[in-house]
Amino acid sequence: MALLNPTIIAAIVAWTVLYQLISRFIAWKRLNHIPGPQGAGWSKWWLVRHQFQGRICLDMEAVNNKYGMFFPLPSVIFDVPGIDKV
Repeated sequence: MALLNPTIIAAIVAWTVLYQLISRFIAWKRLNHIPGPQGAGWSKWWLVRHQFQGRICLDMEAVNNKYGMFFPLPSVIFDVPGIDKV
């Protein structure tokens, strides 16, 4: 069949990979001015890895201490008037 031609499949895979790389680079470029871990700027795997290690709270506290609080979560979660700040 013409649809299962290896050249067509390779072209589709190449275009998909290229599209993903360009999309990730554009997203990273928009957020490049915000300080934070380098891995977190490229994908969600940084967050997933720390979640599965069971250390997400400790690691997020360490990131907040190192780079400063970007989003004040405790005031949003525990303080109803804090919702207006968002």
